[in-house]
Amino acid sequence: MPHRSQLKASLIPGTLLSFRERPVSRVADTPNAAEALSAAQSLLYEGKVEDALDALGPALAENPGNADALYMRAVCLRLLKRYDEALAAHRNLAETAPEFGRALQEEGHLYRDMGQTDKALGAYQRAVRANPALIAAWSSQARILDAMGRSGEAAQARTQAEKLSQLPKELLAASNHLYENRLLKAEDLVRAYLRQHPKHIEGMRLLAEIGNRLGVLEDAEFLLESAVAFAPDSIEARIDYIRILRKRQKFEKALEQAIVLHERDPENPVFTSQLAIEKMQAGDPKDALALFDQVLEQVPGDPATLTSQGHALKTIGESEPAIASYRQAYTARPDHGEAYYSLANLKTYQFTDEEFGQLQDQESNTALPLQDRIYFSFALAKAHEDQGQYDEAFAAYERGNELKRIQTRYTSEQMEEEFAA
Repeated sequence: MPHRSQLKASLIPGTLLSFRERPVSRVADTPNAAEALSAAQSLLYEGKVEDALDALGPALAENPGNADALYMRAVCLRLLKRYDEALAAHRNLAETAPEFGRALQEEGHLYRDMGQTDKALGAYQRAVRANPALIAAWSSQARILDAMGRSGEAAQARTQAEKLSQLPKELLAASNHLYENRLLKAEDLVRAYLRQHPKHIEGMRLLAEIGNRLGVLEDAEFLLESAVAFAPDSIEARIDYIRILRKRQKFEKALEQAIVLHERDPENPVFTSQLAIEKMQAGDPKDALALFDQVLEQVPGDPATLTSQGHALKTIGESEPAIASYRQAYTARPDHGEAYYSLANLKTYQFTDEEFGQLQDQESNTALPLQDRIYFSFALAKAHEDQGQYDEAFAAYERGNELKRIQTRYTSEQMEEEFAA
């Protein structure tokens, strides 16, 4: 790794092994499906919606779970005002690709056109969790929130839309590819842009995230170290750097960066929380607990902080206070799956009848973010196991594992390729 003083002279894209040279597995459409999708897209752009819908037939006949074809079908059906059929297409999409950001955004458009504003807002919010680069989803949220009188939240959503609108078009396109798991397309776009603008911080952050997702952590760390050197006031770059250091188990270095961030604004609860997490990772749970208390004074009932506080209490052997903290977390947000999973992960904890019912209700809620659904499936499995309901437990574990497989996109073929490489 070059010394920090040398970083400004480095042309970042040229110094790194291309991620394309690393093994990565992708599932491509067959020629017939790809041609059908391309034809349908062209017809849709021409306003020939019925023809576009018909053109999707070969792709869906070949693979009824083709997410891109289902998405385009949902768009066509909405434009044709065939709302019930569009909703059915979205139900299929939820099973096939539960974190397909553009599909969730389209679901928001559908509910908006149907006059179901609350459901539209929920869909837009899920869309930007899956893909934060969706300008339309942020802008649509802002309009709905304004109409509801929630001006503060509307302003935040509008700020996000404006920030994205100011990104170079190459980086915005790359961001969308990234969040839809087209990592090599995203890499090509970012590298081409960075060859012309080698010190562009957002470009460097984006390339680092691509490296992170491909497991090329050393290169991702180098990029973010460079970004922080070029732009020491970039909060986003420093937070990214801290997270990649933690992922590489460089806990002391991560803590040093968190201290720099906290000293910048000791009253900022985000910075305090970041410092607390790094204190935990560095083996100092008592200091972490004091910092979590500070955060909760500023943001009472924050479920993420309460859950992290529970982790710290568990680490020092304070089981009952940890349980109380996890319970406060799910009380503050009943769909906060990590709190239930953390209770299950104590191994000795047994859910009450009321909690068991809540687990069942939440586990069946397909509108939840995928990670929460995974947490609920595994927590429910543990609850069934404790009651001796082993068939139900295995079924819940199976559902959780299937969701986890969708999330990680794991395949045995990919693992074999990586071992071979």
